[in-house]
Amino acid sequence: MWYFTPYIFLSLAAVLLALGAMRLAWPYRQLPVAKVFLGMMFSTIWWSLCHALELSNATIAGKVLLSNIQYMSVVSVPLLWLLFALFYTDRAHLLPRSVIYSLILLQSGFLIGAWTNGWHRLMWPTVELTCTAGGLWVLTGPYGPLWYASVLSAYAMVFTGTVLMINQAIRSQSFYRAQTISLVVGALLPWAASILFVTGLSPIPFVDLTPVAFALGGPAFTVAMQRYRALDLLPVAREMIVDQMPDAIIVLDMHDRIIDLNPAAQAILSLTIDALGHPLAHVAPRWLIEQVCDRYEGQFEVQHTGETGITTYALRCTTLRDRDGRPMERIFVLRDITLFKQAAQALQEAKEAAEANYATFGTLGPLVEQSLGDLVVEKLFLAAESVDSTYGVTDSTGAIAYTKRALARAARRIILLAASSKWQRRGFIKVLPLAAIETIITDTDLPETELRRLEMAGVRVVLV
Repeated sequence: MWYFTPYIFLSLAAVLLALGAMRLAWPYRQLPVAKVFLGMMFSTIWWSLCHALELSNATIAGKVLLSNIQYMSVVSVPLLWLLFALFYTDRAHLLPRSVIYSLILLQSGFLIGAWTNGWHRLMWPTVELTCTAGGLWVLTGPYGPLWYASVLSAYAMVFTGTVLMINQAIRSQSFYRAQTISLVVGALLPWAASILFVTGLSPIPFVDLTPVAFALGGPAFTVAMQRYRALDLLPVAREMIVDQMPDAIIVLDMHDRIIDLNPAAQAILSLTIDALGHPLAHVAPRWLIEQVCDRYEGQFEVQHTGETGITTYALRCTTLRDRDGRPMERIFVLRDITLFKQAAQALQEAKEAAEANYATFGTLGPLVEQSLGDLVVEKLFLAAESVDSTYGVTDSTGAIAYTKRALARAARRIILLAASSKWQRRGFIKVLPLAAIETIITDTDLPETELRRLEMAGVRVVLV
C-alpha cells in the first residue's frame, strides 16, 4: 500500500543536488579522485530514492524490502568517503590494497547480514510497523549486534576520512582550506543526522534523516566544485614538494638539532632519516658544520672535495621567527652549482685565450678557417660572446668568429656555453645557427620566452 507524505520531497531534493554534483564532476571522470566522488554521489542517489519509496510505503514487507535495497548505499558510502579523502589528500598510498579489499569484504558482510536478517535476526531481532503522530508509517524495533557493528565500522571510516580532510584544511593555504572545508561540511551533515537518529535525538522520531541531510550537504559539495574547483585543483602536500626537490634542505632548531632533511640532503650528507633529533655536529660531515655553525641569514658558496673531485654548492641560510620576532628554526638549502662554475670558468678561459691570440689570428682568419675545416671533432664546447634568436651565435672579432665557425663545421656535436647575459646580443659576424647546437648550458636567469623558443627548435637546454 502506498500513500503520500511530504517528507519524500527532501529525499528527492537530495537526488537532484547529487545529480548536479555528478554533472560538475563528470568532466574530470578520468581522475581517480573524481571516480570515487562519482561513485559516492551515485550511492547517495540510490539511498535517497529508496528512502523516498520506503517513506511512501505503508506495508511492513515493502518497507523491509526497500530498507534492504538501500542498505547497499548504507555500507558503500562510508568506504567511498574514506577513499575520497585518501585520494584528495594524496595519501592513497598509505592504505594497502589488501586493507581496501578487507574493508570491502567487511562491508559486504554487513550487507549480506541485512539481506538474510530473516534467518538469523542479528541485524534487527524484531520489526514492527508503527504510525507516528504525524501520520508517518515507520519501522520500529530493537537493533541487533550486527547492526551495531556495521554502525561502528561506518563511523570509523567516516571519522578517519574526516580527520584526513580537516588535517589537510589546517595545513593548506587559504584557497585550498576553503575548498577542503566545503567538502568536509558536505560530508559531515549526513553523518551528524545519522548520529542523531542512532541516539534517538532526531527531530523526527523513528525517521532516519541521513539521506535527507545529503540534501543540505549537496550545496556544500557544489560550492567546493564550482567556486573552488575541488576535483581539478587538488592541494599538493608540501612534504611531497620538499621530498622531490633536487636541492638539499636541512632544518635545525635553535639547539642545532636536525628536525627535518629531505632525500637530497640525505644523499649529499650520507645520512638517513635516523639523524632526526641528533645535533648537526654529531652526524654531519665536518665541511658542512664549519660553514653553517654561526650563519643565520645570507647566501654563500661552499666547496667539498670528494671522490668525484671538487663539488661547489650555493648555500642559502634562512632563520624562521615567531610572531614576536624570536628565532625558532634555521633552514639551509644546498644547491649544486658545480656545472655552472665549470661552465663559467671554461667561458672565461676561452675569452682570455681568444684575447691573447687575437694579434696572431687577426691576419690569418681565412687560412685558419680553411685549415681547421680538415679536423674531425667529436664534441665541441663552444663559448659564445653573443647569442641572438634570429642570427644564432655571433662574434665581433673576425679571427675568433672564423675559428669558431671552422671548428663548428668540423664538430659532430656542439655544446654551447653562454651566460644569460649573452642573449639578445648581436655581433658583427655570424658563427652558426642555433639549430646546429645540440645542447646549451646557461644559467637560470635565461628569459622564459627564449627557453620556450629553444625547446620548440629541438635544442636541449641545461640550466645551472
